[in-house]
Amino acid sequence: MPDHLDYQFAASAPLPDGTEKVYVANDYSSGQLDWYSLDLDASIKMLGSVPGSETTGFLPDKPFTTIPIPVSFSGMPNTRWWTFEDHATNFGDIDASTTDLAKLLFIELALVDSNDWFVVPCTLPSGSLAQVRGMAVTNVFGERLWIQAADQGVDEAWGRWSMFTINILNAPADSSSADTTLLMLPTLASAQYGPPQEEVFLVRDEVANMAWG
Repeated sequence: MPDHLDYQFAASAPLPDGTEKVYVANDYSSGQLDWYSLDLDASIKMLGSVPGSETTGFLPDKPFTTIPIPVSFSGMPNTRWWTFEDHATNFGDIDASTTDLAKLLFIELALVDSNDWFVVPCTLPSGSLAQVRGMAVTNVFGERLWIQAADQGVDEAWGRWSMFTINILNAPADSSSADTTLLMLPTLASAQYGPPQEEVFLVRDEVANMAWG
């Protein structure tokens, strides 16, 4: 898009039912491509079949069993009595005003509920779409509980909490379910940049009503 100095493109992924999930980037001007650069367009059903796209080489879907790992971070409050935390992280020195709600919520989460969070590691292949349908938790009493993801429901629901999910464009009002798919793009994790080879300076000429490069 020369008039915007950015790019527009679309990409799709085949689904098991024969349809496609189409992602669009309407204003891409960054040097890195990740999940937040794309939106899911509900109005586009297919971009067209590509020979060989049905063969992905991915392993078939199957559950896996693991033990959750408690979350830990620098300066984390110790849950035991009469113990001292590492002084390298000083949460008391954080400057937050009454309008910094996000910062205040983060501090409360880190100091009050830090020992209630766990991590379940899961290795995913690059260039794939992943969706967690739920977790089966077995406790010490032998009970087996099924827990669904917290970000399910209607996409426009104000109380829905979500992270790392794609925004849906052109979806039917108040009826479209939230897309909880995790997009793993086959891109570089980091890149090296050299110094610019050229610099262009724009000078505005008010008399001639022009801009000189």
